[in-house]
Amino acid sequence: MGWTAPRTWVDEEVVTAAEFNEQIRDNSNYLADRLVLMYDVDTANPVRVVDGTEYTNSTAIRFIHVGVKATASAASGSVTLTVKVKSTSPADTIITKAYEFQYVNGQDVYCFVNFIVPPSYYYSVTEAHTNTGAVSIKYWTEQDFY
Repeated sequence: MGWTAPRTWVDEEVVTAAEFNEQIRDNSNYLADRLVLMYDVDTANPVRVVDGTEYTNSTAIRFIHVGVKATASAASGSVTLTVKVKSTSPADTIITKAYEFQYVNGQDVYCFVNFIVPPSYYYSVTEAHTNTGAVSIKYWTEQDFY
């Protein structure tokens, strides 16, 4: 089923089941059919890393969600994720940074970042940590929207 332009409703208008199904169900199904999960990290064998390795997007808009974890080894453990994106390689334009701080020694520090990469762009995620153990990827998902 194809996309139907969203309708503008008026106050007190009675909506039929057919209209509602077309506007909500059918358009939602249309969008869902175009959202493809590209990567979903197996934390034991991740397909992505947060060491600045550069990746190339496809011809779709890509939604990326990254989360990492480390354990504070002092009373001031912190983790920072830096995302770089650019239309040419190397991806060196910082588009966002996420920072998380843990005040309690031995407690986990979680850091998360979400971003969108335009079609055919390059991107990378780099982590930096202070007073924590090694940083591990908790999740990295990529979804392409066609």
